[in-house]
Amino acid sequence: MSIGTFQLHVKEDSRIENRFKNSPVTLKITAVATAPEKTVIKDDFEADFRIFRVTTFDKFDNLTGDDAVITYHFDDAATDTVTVTDKLFKIERYRPFRSSETLHLFLNGVKIESINIIYDGMDPAIVVVAVSAFVAIVSFAVRRARVEQNKRHKIYIEKEQDKEAFAAEKEDLELKHDDVKRLMSQDKKAFAVKEVSERSERLFYLTFASDFVSEASAFSASLWLFN
Repeated sequence: MSIGTFQLHVKEDSRIENRFKNSPVTLKITAVATAPEKTVIKDDFEADFRIFRVTTFDKFDNLTGDDAVITYHFDDAATDTVTVTDKLFKIERYRPFRSSETLHLFLNGVKIESINIIYDGMDPAIVVVAVSAFVAIVSFAVRRARVEQNKRHKIYIEKEQDKEAFAAEKEDLELKHDDVKRLMSQDKKAFAVKEVSERSERLFYLTFASDFVSEASAFSASLWLFN
């Protein structure tokens, strides 16, 4: 049954027209309630979006107006239900990573369609490979840095040990040098004491000899006087 405005002519038979009163009668036929099962959904791609157009019909396949409330949500996210305006809505085509989810479409609360939405984006496998390669490179760089750090630390420790050994050797040499100087000083003092002692001894003998000679001379002179 088509909708629209029509003229109904009441006839007795095909030869007599409009014999009855008020003939023709004007009839206006409108669509009945929207039938969810008759709904037609078409989609198309425009730029970065996937466009959905919804056309509603009654049970006699007549187009219906605004009595249909169209809503949708993704997967089980019923709390994020979106109400469609003018029987048209759009979904983004791209996401950072390639993925998919199911769009559930409702008409007056009755589910009419479930559509698998596939988003274009980077392949997760490629991302995993890239991330793995990056992690491997970073790990290698970290290990290399640690090896170099350990090597530098080892060289630093060896240098510090060499410095400490040199300082200890220097200190030992300085102590030995001090010992030599002390011994030499002691030898000099001993030599000086010995020399003073020897001089004193020689002076004693010389003094004794001088006194003996003087006394002998005096004794001889006294003997001569008595004779």
